[in-house]
Amino acid sequence: MQAERRVDSVAVLAVVAVLLVAAAVAAVACEDFLFPQAMAVNGQKELMLAMADAGANPHDPVAHLNLGYLLLRHGRYEEALQALEEAESLEPEHPAVFYNMGLVLFKLGRLQEAENALVRAYRLSRHPDLVFFALGDLMMHQGRYDEAVVYLEEGLRWLPEAADLHLRLAEALEAVGQGERAREHYASAVLYDPSLLRVVRKKLQ
Repeated sequence: MQAERRVDSVAVLAVVAVLLVAAAVAAVACEDFLFPQAMAVNGQKELMLAMADAGANPHDPVAHLNLGYLLLRHGRYEEALQALEEAESLEPEHPAVFYNMGLVLFKLGRLQEAENALVRAYRLSRHPDLVFFALGDLMMHQGRYDEAVVYLEEGLRWLPEAADLHLRLAEALEAVGQGERAREHYASAVLYDPSLLRVVRKKLQ
């Protein structure tokens, strides 16, 4: 078994070498529509400003969405959920509200509610790439690997150069016994993010 894993590791690294020579490493271009305007900031000062903004603009769903996102980033999940529920009451068809709500519910261990929120985000969204990633991660967490594969493959249709998606899909494929396809995605993960090489090597040991 160890010999087989060493062979697998060598095979993946060989594929990676060929791919790296054949193509330049591309930066992952993620759509940021699912994140509110606060995406680039996560400091305490910005959180306080977001709280003040939501208080001063109680009927602005974006203000509550920004606050919910920042509270999520700070690990204040119950408060984040309250802010996002307020945003939902003001704008019940905004995919970003349900995406971030799904992440919060996931963190709170409320897995079925998290799935429902993420599916809602997917149905409302015109660019559901990150939603598919989150759904795939949620399925992996629950051991629902076949479903994880479906969601992660769909996510790669939108973000074919997303290294983290390739890595997560490789893990899901391994879990369902599709080792050859898993190795292909491990190789792609390293192609698009060479810093993952050590992670991939460790997984194949």
